[in-house]
Amino acid sequence: MPQMRGMELHDDTLYCCQWGSPSVSWSVDQGITWTATSPIPGVGGLWPLHSHGGKLFLGCQSGGVYSLAHAYADWTQMNNGLVGSAYALASMGDVLFAGTNAGVYRSLDNGDSWSLSGMDDTLFYALHATDTALFAGGDHGVFMSTDTGNTWASLNNGFLNGQVVVLTSDDQYLYAGTLGGGAFRYGGVVTPVATIEKVSAWIKVFPNPATGFSTISLEGLGNGPVVIDLVRADGRLAMNLFQGRLAGGSGAIEWNTSGLPSGVYRCRVSYDKGISTTGVTVLH
Repeated sequence: MPQMRGMELHDDTLYCCQWGSPSVSWSVDQGITWTATSPIPGVGGLWPLHSHGGKLFLGCQSGGVYSLAHAYADWTQMNNGLVGSAYALASMGDVLFAGTNAGVYRSLDNGDSWSLSGMDDTLFYALHATDTALFAGGDHGVFMSTDTGNTWASLNNGFLNGQVVVLTSDDQYLYAGTLGGGAFRYGGVVTPVATIEKVSAWIKVFPNPATGFSTISLEGLGNGPVVIDLVRADGRLAMNLFQGRLAGGSGAIEWNTSGLPSGVYRCRVSYDKGISTTGVTVLH
């Protein structure tokens, strides 16, 4: 089953989904035989599967979130209040979370309605929940919330580069897998955090893809030193774009892409609270 993106056990039935398939497959004999669920019309890019509150939830790159009660039922779209692509799903108790290209959403009513948590305007590919904390990973590294998404703290001190696409933990470390940047671990995550600082850093590259001049807009970086680097997909430095301080922690840096080969890069911003990255595509 090629390009499998999600797998979940729900009510003693094993489910899995493929990237380009219009339906999810299920098995009741430990994967020996598979049957397709009803198709989901008009969706593309099936991604995470997650069992919560008696339902199986599915995230899609186009179509948002769907749910299924059992293998023979029809899928129901669950996008009330949710906008964008759903790349990750996780639960903390009765609260359901969705990582999207517009931030982390949460639902208090088993997916019937959604609202943005305290982390918005950022793409998240990975969510991971423990008994005491929710972790979110994506274009700007890893963040943690201990109050069901109301406020978030950055865990990016020492985080080198890379787009976080998977998270897991044991009783000692949080582990983060990145796209092209390797794997990282963070210690001490099982200790509750007494005070959480709301993360306000914001980084955007426009236009993106870039064909000539492009502008990096930054906010909320504080008054400390800032270093902006462009990093190749293999982690090597392509060029330094800025090194200094930004008045009020905000600003815009214009740079010329004409001397760079076409390809996918990471814009890496290092500041006093850690490191944040975002993807940049150069086209000539």
